[in-house]
Amino acid sequence: MRKLLTIALGIVTAISATSAVAGEWKEEQFGSYDTSVYVPDTTPAINGKRALMINLRGCAQGKDKLVNRGNWEPTADEFGMVVAVPGNGTGCLGYAPRPMGSLAHTGILQVINGIKNDSEYNIDEKQVYVSGLSAGGTVAMEMGCRYPDIIAGVGVASAPSTGSSQTSAMSAPSINAAQVVSACEGYSPQKNSYFETQIASLITGNNGSGSDGIVYSNWTPISADAYATIFGTPKVSGNTKITGVKTGGDGTEALAYDSNNNLRISRIFVPSMQHAWASGKGDGGPGSMYGGDYVDGDKINYTQHLTEFLFDNNLRVSREDQNQKPTLSGITAVANGNSIVVNGTAKDDVKIASVTINLSGAASDSITVQTDGSATTTITSETFTNLENGTYSIVVTATDDEGASTSSDPVAVTIDVQEENIPPSVDSFTASIDGQNCLNVSGTASDEDGSVVSVSISISGASYDAQLAGANFTYQNCDLEAGSYSVSAIATDNDGDTDISTSQTVTIEGGENNAPEITSFEVTAKNDCLTINATAKDTGGIIEGIAYKVDDDMELNMINPQQTSIFSMPTQTVCNLQPGEHTVRVKASDNSATDTYATKTVVITDDQGENTAPVFGSFIATADNDQCIVATGSVTDPDNDPLTVSINISGISYPVAPTAEGGISLTKCDLPAGEYSVVAIANDGINPATISATSSVTIEEIIEPENKAPTISVAKAQVQNDCVIVTGIASDSDGTIVSAAVSTTTGIALDVAPFEPSASINLAAQKCGLEDGDYIAQILVTDNEGAPSGVSSVSFKVDSTCVDANENGICDDQEPIDTDNDGIEDQKDNCPEVPNTDQANFDKDMLGDACDTDDDNDGTADEDDAFPFDSSESKDSDNDSIGDNADNCPMNPNADQVDSDQDGKGDACDNDEP
Repeated sequence: MRKLLTIALGIVTAISATSAVAGEWKEEQFGSYDTSVYVPDTTPAINGKRALMINLRGCAQGKDKLVNRGNWEPTADEFGMVVAVPGNGTGCLGYAPRPMGSLAHTGILQVINGIKNDSEYNIDEKQVYVSGLSAGGTVAMEMGCRYPDIIAGVGVASAPSTGSSQTSAMSAPSINAAQVVSACEGYSPQKNSYFETQIASLITGNNGSGSDGIVYSNWTPISADAYATIFGTPKVSGNTKITGVKTGGDGTEALAYDSNNNLRISRIFVPSMQHAWASGKGDGGPGSMYGGDYVDGDKINYTQHLTEFLFDNNLRVSREDQNQKPTLSGITAVANGNSIVVNGTAKDDVKIASVTINLSGAASDSITVQTDGSATTTITSETFTNLENGTYSIVVTATDDEGASTSSDPVAVTIDVQEENIPPSVDSFTASIDGQNCLNVSGTASDEDGSVVSVSISISGASYDAQLAGANFTYQNCDLEAGSYSVSAIATDNDGDTDISTSQTVTIEGGENNAPEITSFEVTAKNDCLTINATAKDTGGIIEGIAYKVDDDMELNMINPQQTSIFSMPTQTVCNLQPGEHTVRVKASDNSATDTYATKTVVITDDQGENTAPVFGSFIATADNDQCIVATGSVTDPDNDPLTVSINISGISYPVAPTAEGGISLTKCDLPAGEYSVVAIANDGINPATISATSSVTIEEIIEPENKAPTISVAKAQVQNDCVIVTGIASDSDGTIVSAAVSTTTGIALDVAPFEPSASINLAAQKCGLEDGDYIAQILVTDNEGAPSGVSSVSFKVDSTCVDANENGICDDQEPIDTDNDGIEDQKDNCPEVPNTDQANFDKDMLGDACDTDDDNDGTADEDDAFPFDSSESKDSDNDSIGDNADNCPMNPNADQVDSDQDGKGDACDNDEP
């Protein structure tokens, strides 16, 4: 079905593009519905007859919003489709089982029949569609269920499912898909066989959960699941992107096909869209959720998408008299070395005019396949050659003799030709032993088609990394024991291939081990402590470590973690020693278990010198505006003793680590207002060498500004039968509105629609089942500080005897009288029996010009007055458009009024003219 239609659409699109406006809107009256009808001038897309699209408005929307912003004109022109938007006021279109007002389906059926039965519109009864937003969407779904013999397809936008109560339309779904199926199939069970050829499209904001600001989006997946049962298809699946007309307006589509592979259901989520018809016109959003026009022009073009879905997949129309698009089969594209080979077949019902193979991706190219004018063209080993490695996309397009074309799905092909790698080469290699019994290796390596990335040296099976600089490599090992070794070099290139040199044998002669040497050994005394430093080296070996001991204490060993030939022991300090002579011994050990010793004797006396206390260079504490105390300063110790520093704030001590330069700092925040004593204390660990520095600071009390209560404005109430909807705007100048409550003075709570906390909210609350009487609704909101607003009140009246046929919120017996139907009530109309929308009144009396028989009040009736709006003139005897009273030749036509002798008589009638 889809492939046949696309040809017609392409032709229609080409025709439509030649004119900016191809049709016009006209006004019709069908029963109680004033209806705007758009009639295109373009050719119908299918079988020479026009499709009919009924587009139903939402509550409080008004048909003009869909007429002006629904974006129906270009789509209707493209498909040659008639679009009708019924009005009947701005109240809610009622739907079963519990409507807000009268049921709408019979009135909408009148509109359909009125247009369908008028030959001027040339409607194909197999192409009748109904779509709508909100309540209009639910009525569209109900129409499809009640009249499946008439309705070939429906479009349901942000709407509750059929079978749900309209009085709870703003609440979370109260019925499931099975109950929706029961309601739909129960309307006209004798017509249920027509569901076999009906199709449906559904769209909502969000992702199928939560409120879109008015209606819960959960209804849309419920309706889609119900349609799957009714149509006998699986549930929708998939996640295809639909690009929005502006950034952030994208949607995703899921589809369901029947057992004959006919597309039956489309379900679309537009995450960023609120409660609105997605027109795709690019003219902005819906405005306020309450009081806006409920049309969003910046998301996807659902107007176009819905129409294409219905036209492409209508199961009731026959397209046998239309040109059929070519078909493609067996399309394959495979890589063969650096080439891609394409095969396949193109067929048409008449003639294949051309076949093109397009290559894109890592490179772009195309091949035009030779055709012979027949209905079949075979694509045989058409080849793209000399391609570089990369991923390519192949698309085959076949075009027939009438210009209709079909393109294959892209076929992805990856070329990854790996050329045979040439291994690297070890070009030169030398291994030798020097006078220190060290192994020295050098050489060069190269790679013809790449680079050498590493060289390793194999020493009797053990591998070691060589130093590589360009083509040259070197290696030294001084830790080998006496003996013979087989040495070779292994080069590795960037592809992982290797080359091994011819091995060489080297011999390290045996000999006596050189004992380690202690090159420096220092011991200093201070107070009761000894500080020990020592360095050792080993020629031809490594220093394993240096051990030390004081007097007869246990020997402590400092291991050389780097295993180098030179090692400096970390400085060691031994304290708590008694005055007198002390012996310090160090031992250096090499890797051959040879030790060398050194000894020093040091005396600790009672007069090593008094300890000098630490010194504060500076210390100050300040308070900032965030109720923080910032203390900074510096402290040093003349003896270079390690310091322990703390800062005490009003009795609470905080440790502080000095910097290498002696700087100290501390910041403490969230402190209450008041006076604080800040003391810095430094201790060098040698009693009583403790010193402190003191600073005082005051934190001022911060007075928080008083919270401002939120306010409510623009509160109003709309009544429909026993239901009321109360709306208003609440704002908070220094916070956000977080909660709202609406109730009557008699204690009846209204259901408040969910909202996101913000500084300004559009509030809506609903309640049905109210008894007749006068009510006062009170609105109260609370901000994030817990402050309530003042109570805002709005009065309304519930009257069950009220009949409001046109759903404009006014009882029929209270409707203002407008005898001449010019839109102006008789009591305000200056011509109540003569239509005059402009209310023009030249002489400012009680009668408008349309019914005033003497507009200039000169005593001459307008029908006899040549100048009905000039009281100074009433006749024009010579018909020269100049009144007799002002005409200088009243009986002789002389529009120019020339009077050469200035005697008051015009030349046309002046006999004595000079």
